[in-house]
Amino acid sequence: MKKKFLLIILLLKFIDSGISQVSDFCAYKRQNVSAEIENKYQNIIGGKDKIQARKSIKIIPIVFHIIHENGIENIADVLVFNALDRLNDAFSNKGIYFKENGIDSEIEFCLATRDTLGDPTSGISRTVSKLTDILNFADDLSLKIGTTWDPTSYINVWVVRSACIDNNCKVSGYAFQPAAHGRLFDGIVVEAIDFYYTDVIQNILVHEMGHYLGLDHTFDKGCKNTNCLTDGDKVCDTPPDGDNLGVDCSLSFNSCKTDEDDGSSNNPFRSVISGGLGDQNDLTDNFMDYGISSCKKQFSKGQKDRMHFFIENIRQSLLNSKACMPPCLDQVVSNFSLDKSIYISGEVINVVNSSEHAIEYLWYLNNTLISNNTLPTIANIK
Repeated sequence: MKKKFLLIILLLKFIDSGISQVSDFCAYKRQNVSAEIENKYQNIIGGKDKIQARKSIKIIPIVFHIIHENGIENIADVLVFNALDRLNDAFSNKGIYFKENGIDSEIEFCLATRDTLGDPTSGISRTVSKLTDILNFADDLSLKIGTTWDPTSYINVWVVRSACIDNNCKVSGYAFQPAAHGRLFDGIVVEAIDFYYTDVIQNILVHEMGHYLGLDHTFDKGCKNTNCLTDGDKVCDTPPDGDNLGVDCSLSFNSCKTDEDDGSSNNPFRSVISGGLGDQNDLTDNFMDYGISSCKKQFSKGQKDRMHFFIENIRQSLLNSKACMPPCLDQVVSNFSLDKSIYISGEVINVVNSSEHAIEYLWYLNNTLISNNTLPTIANIK
């Protein structure tokens, strides 16, 4: 019992959660990466280290685990496809999320086509389990022990009937941030009901994906703004925000007056990154804010840079994953023999290759590559 308690406390260090129906709500538990990583982030974004140009869009594999008891939580495949389309639209400033001044994050998510064994998959798995109702972190861990796909190669998303945090059922989703990368419990949990919503109201997955890729809430730590790379959400083009209440999309709201560096604070990067725009309204249309979901339509450039930083420096194994590559439909069978059992000294040895479904052959003798032909011959030394 003591070990179980200690494990739950450990999980609290990695968790963040959120709700997204009419409004967002998170029972937020901060999770810190190492000081070395944060210092590296500050140096790169602050301009001390050169930011290398991105060569291509980052494509990351995702798998959906539908945990159900044959109820409405057993959502149809088409609802998963729709959610994935909206996720990609939100991250690329397209479709219902399009804004004239919006940011394309240059991050895309692909539904896995290979499972952990390399076999074909739809990217959707289904498990009948009472753990479709999660009450606490012990349930969370129990669920993931039997269903997690390699978290270094896939973003695992669990769809459940209800997601509570220590019996607090006002949340409908939560995500583990980058410091949990590769851990058994790493991934995102969302309630099935969110997949039934249409249009922009369905953005819980977008919000939690932001957390998974290293973003905090825009209102994190309130109005303090001594250094925008270390205070608040650590993003310099999201103004300080001291309020997490919902504001109508047509209204403006400014909860902090600490946006602009007046020369008295140690905030050397804000004037460079924000263009010296001075005091700004809260970003009530930002995916990482709380409030009315229909207002949420964008990430900022600074948030884009922070997500790319964590992909490149902590979650980089996802970029090397083969999960979205076409699977090998035919299993390779290795089978070969020699054309006879006894050879005269100096006689050429012919290999009879009856292997199946291979497209490339590498033949070794005594750990030395001797041929890459389909039907190799070996010189018999005298």
